[in-house]
Amino acid sequence: MKKLFFAMFAAAFMFSLSTFAQVEEQTQPEETITASAEAVEIEFDQLPDMVKTSFEGSDYAMWDVTSVRQMVSNEGTTQYQITVSDGTKEESVVYNDQGEEVEQ
Repeated sequence: MKKLFFAMFAAAFMFSLSTFAQVEEQTQPEETITASAEAVEIEFDQLPDMVKTSFEGSDYAMWDVTSVRQMVSNEGTTQYQITVSDGTKEESVVYNDQGEEVEQ
């Protein structure tokens, strides 16, 4: 009798698991369409004057410049990414060709 009761309990438990199990719907992530940009490493001196002036007036002006990249998108817009370090951390600042800082 105990075996029958245990078998019925186990069957009921398994049935309840399958009944209340939630099935996750498989969806593909939304595709974000962004313009791809070609990045080219350049020297700080090659930056447009407006970009250099903006950077030199920023909070990062006293940090060491570790790299400068010129990025041209498929639409023809140009941005400049300046990566700087204060010795303990590294930050990147992006400017458009008019010297305005661009949100990343």
